[in-house]
Amino acid sequence: MGKKRRMAILLSMVLVLGLCPAVQVRADNAEDYAATVYSENSFCGTEQHLTVGMYDGNDLLVGNDAISSVRVSEGYRVTLYGDSNFSGDTEVTTVNKRWISLDNKVSSIIVEYVGEHLPVTAYVDAEWSGNAQEFDLGEYDWAEINAGVGNDKITSLRIASGYQVTLYENANFKGSSIVLTGDIINLKDVSFNDKTSSLKVEAISPLDDTCIEIMGFDDETMVALLEEFAPRIWMAEGESYFASSIDWALGSLERYYDSAEGKYCLRTKETLSSPTQKLSFFYGNQESARCYAFWTKKDYNNIDLSFWQYCPYNYGKKVVGTEFGNHIGDWEHVTVRLSKFTYEGKTYVKPTFVALPYHSYINIYSWEDIDKVEDTNHVIAYCAKESHGMWKDAGNHVYLNIVITKLTDECSAGTAMDCWTILETYEFLPDALTGRGIGDTEWTSYFDCDYDNPDSNSVARWGNEGEGSAFGQPILASGPAGPEGHDTLYDRSILR
Repeated sequence: MGKKRRMAILLSMVLVLGLCPAVQVRADNAEDYAATVYSENSFCGTEQHLTVGMYDGNDLLVGNDAISSVRVSEGYRVTLYGDSNFSGDTEVTTVNKRWISLDNKVSSIIVEYVGEHLPVTAYVDAEWSGNAQEFDLGEYDWAEINAGVGNDKITSLRIASGYQVTLYENANFKGSSIVLTGDIINLKDVSFNDKTSSLKVEAISPLDDTCIEIMGFDDETMVALLEEFAPRIWMAEGESYFASSIDWALGSLERYYDSAEGKYCLRTKETLSSPTQKLSFFYGNQESARCYAFWTKKDYNNIDLSFWQYCPYNYGKKVVGTEFGNHIGDWEHVTVRLSKFTYEGKTYVKPTFVALPYHSYINIYSWEDIDKVEDTNHVIAYCAKESHGMWKDAGNHVYLNIVITKLTDECSAGTAMDCWTILETYEFLPDALTGRGIGDTEWTSYFDCDYDNPDSNSVARWGNEGEGSAFGQPILASGPAGPEGHDTLYDRSILR
C-alpha cells in the first residue's frame, strides 16, 4: 500500500475515532500510551494520558490553555492546536517536548499513529523541523512535492543509510541539482535551500571506512562504542573553575523543595553573601572528575552518544568591571550521532554528526569536519575558559554582541580530559524518562525526571536561584538542568 494511501486511511481512522470523546485512563507507565500531556514544563504537574483520537473542549481533562509539555511514544504524532475545533496556531511533534511552543495555549489535540518512517523525510525548516513529507524509493515531481512539503520549501532532510537523494531545482527533474547521501541540517550550507521542485530517491551501498560492524546491541557493545567515541575535552590554559565529580560537589550542596516551582532543586549549604561570592568548592576538583556518558536510542535509526562534564561553577563574563552570567552548577556536553543499519545481513553503525553546545546555542558538524585524536574516533573539543562552552577549535570565539562589547569564549589546550578513561556509562530511555547503568555503572536517580518526588535524588535545577542584574542579564543566573533536562537525552530526534 502506498504511503499517501496508508496515511489517508490512518487519518480517516483518527477522524472516526474523534466522533467519540477520548477518555483519560490513569496508569503508572505513561509510555504505554500514545501520548501524555502535562500542565507544567519538564513533564510535571497534572497529566492526562492520550490514545489515538481527537480531543476538544471537555476532552482536555488537564484543562484548556493549560498544557506546557508533552510526551509522545515512538510511532505516534501529536498535533496541538491553539484554538478549539482543531484550528488556530499549530505545533506538530513526534517526540517528547519538555516545553512546547504553544505553552498554555492548547485548546484541542489530534493524536495519530504514523508507524515506521520511510527512507527520506524532507522538512520546510532547518534542523528537521516544521512541516514534513516522507519519500520511498522512486521519482517525485512538482505536483507531489507541492501537495506535500511544498514547492521550493525544502530546507533540511533525513536520509537513511543506504539511500541517495537527488534534488532538482526545476520540475521534471531538470535544472541545477545536488546529490545527498546523508542527513543534512540546513540546505543553506550547500546553497540549495528552498529550491527543490522535484527529487529522486535511489538505493546505494551505505558502507564507507567510518562504518563499524557490530554483532548486536548488548551492554558490552554499548559500553565499547561509548569508549570508542568518547571525546578529549581540553580545559583552557589558566582555567580557574575546573570540573569535578557530582559526588565531590554534593558535599557542599543540599536538595530542597522549591515551592514556587513545585520541584526539588539544589542550592549551596552556605548562604551566599552576594551574587558574586565564590565558595571554595566552586573551583572544582579535576582529579575526581568523571565523564557521564549516555547511550540514547533516537528516531530514524539513530543513536546519540552524549558525554557530559560537570563543573561546580560557571563564571560568566566581566564587562566594565561588572560580572554577570555566573551560575552554580554547570553541565556541558559533546554528542556524537551514530546511524545504525543492516546491509547484506550484517549490522553496522557509522558516525554522522558531532554537536557542541555553547551557552544557549549549539554548533552541529558533519563527522568529517571535526578533528580527532590521531588514528582514533575520539573527537577533540575545547572547553571555554571559566564559562565552559564547547568549541571545535582553539582560539577566541565571539558568540554574542551586547552593544557595549562582544562576548567571547577563550579556548586553548590546557588540561586534557580524556573522557574514555573516566567514563560512567548509562542508557537513557526517553519514553520512560529514566535510564539504567550499563557495564560496571549503576543507575543513579540524579538523572531521573521525577522532580517532585521527595524520595528521589533528581533535581530540576543544579544550583541556587538567580539574583541580581547587569546589562539586562542576571549577575547570578539560576542553576541549570541536568543532562536529563536537556533535549539531548529526552527528545528522540535532535542532538541538542
